[in-house]
Amino acid sequence: MLALYLITVLALGWLCYRLFLDPLSHVPGPFISKLFPLYYIRMIRDGKHIFTLRELHDTYGPIVRVGPGDLSFATTSAFDSIYGFAADKSFAIAGSRRSLLVPQDTMVDIMLSNCITKESRQLLRPLVTSTLSEITGACSEQLFNAAFSEGLKLYRVGRTGSTPVTLSDMNNDYMWDLGSLLAFGKHAKRFSRSKFDILVDDNERFMCFLEMCFCFVDRFTVQRYRTAFYKVWRFFCYLARMPTLQYGSDDHSNISFEDNHFARLKIAAKKAGEGKIADNYLELNSYSTKLSVYGTSHTSVNAIFYYLLKNPQSLKKVEEELLSTFQSYSEISDERLAKLPYLNACINETLRIAPTFSAGILQRVSKGATVDGIYIPAGTGVSVDQYSLAHSEEHWESPGSFLPERWLDCKSRKNVKASRPFLIGPRQCPGRAIVYQLFRLAVGKTVYLYQMELMNKNFDIARHSSSCLAWTNIDLEVAMKPRVPDVLGY
Repeated sequence: MLALYLITVLALGWLCYRLFLDPLSHVPGPFISKLFPLYYIRMIRDGKHIFTLRELHDTYGPIVRVGPGDLSFATTSAFDSIYGFAADKSFAIAGSRRSLLVPQDTMVDIMLSNCITKESRQLLRPLVTSTLSEITGACSEQLFNAAFSEGLKLYRVGRTGSTPVTLSDMNNDYMWDLGSLLAFGKHAKRFSRSKFDILVDDNERFMCFLEMCFCFVDRFTVQRYRTAFYKVWRFFCYLARMPTLQYGSDDHSNISFEDNHFARLKIAAKKAGEGKIADNYLELNSYSTKLSVYGTSHTSVNAIFYYLLKNPQSLKKVEEELLSTFQSYSEISDERLAKLPYLNACINETLRIAPTFSAGILQRVSKGATVDGIYIPAGTGVSVDQYSLAHSEEHWESPGSFLPERWLDCKSRKNVKASRPFLIGPRQCPGRAIVYQLFRLAVGKTVYLYQMELMNKNFDIARHSSSCLAWTNIDLEVAMKPRVPDVLGY
């Protein structure tokens, strides 16, 4: 009986703390978010994370509490504070969703995308950034052409007058292959990406499990004992017979291209005298590069085509720009594509209206800091919702409309700080240049080769796509007709 009384007192005390004494109790948000992260879990379960998060900001304002220790901001000033060059003094990666996604503690500080210490980042960032810069250009263009031509062959695009193609599937397949070529110089087996999809689903469920743990244990403690929490999760998965997959599991063919990111990383590490970094750790950083191509960039490629196909007038302008610049397919190069203003404006507008990264994966953890006049206790997860910023009338005219022209007219009302898809500061994306190159090549070559018409016109990206830790399931059923018969681009 005494134990029952004690449990009741503790439960009431915890409830009173969460409702009235918690330093975040005054932050607006759904009532249940004060007690449990059920709103976050529901957003992940329904696949409507970024869309529901925007609705929360529209309802509650620029600062929303989405869990007991989880805040979402939608201001450019918060973006500067949380991700800026001085952000590491007040906000940590340790304890964030990104740092907790890998299954082994040793991997957390040996992968640039996940490393939690300044020392590890200072060691890895020059190596990863310099090698990505080296393969950007002729090397990555050659690898893109290899993957793209295989995609066209696989889907037999252009072998008939007008081919009905699931363009999004084709893009996903060749971007998966491209990620493998860029990372390791090897063609990926087509169906091996199903393993990655299982891994993503497992990580999303694992993150929901951790969010429940955060109600009772602070994020830094979970980071410290992450392996134990992961073992508990795997045990639950075993009991529930849920499929899981170890990070890094993959299938490749033999090396086809000697010049690739992994090869360059090994050379750079040797030149820098960083022999203490084992090859398998360098391989993990290359694997991260592969997942950046398929895990995020492939969705952005589909999003660009979605907005062009939904806005025929914009697609027509891209066609005219490409056809007036290049006399033949063989003339197309990224160097020349980079100089086409309207094509690049369409890419920038897509990255604004449908930013690649969602707030969930951009989370940081406060060390005890003030943002927008709100003190955030140490251990609180914070993020800035780029989707809400992108759809804010405060920063954009007609924010829900696809208007590439806004990037061409300097007098057009726009706030560049409200669209920074590759972040800023010490953790900005080191692959920004190569990502833009891949976008230009993907759109430029496809549009040059084919006349396209969207068949599933009822598909709506906000209602039918899926947004969890990543943005997926953009479905594009397209009729593709070659502009010149038998010129397929391979």
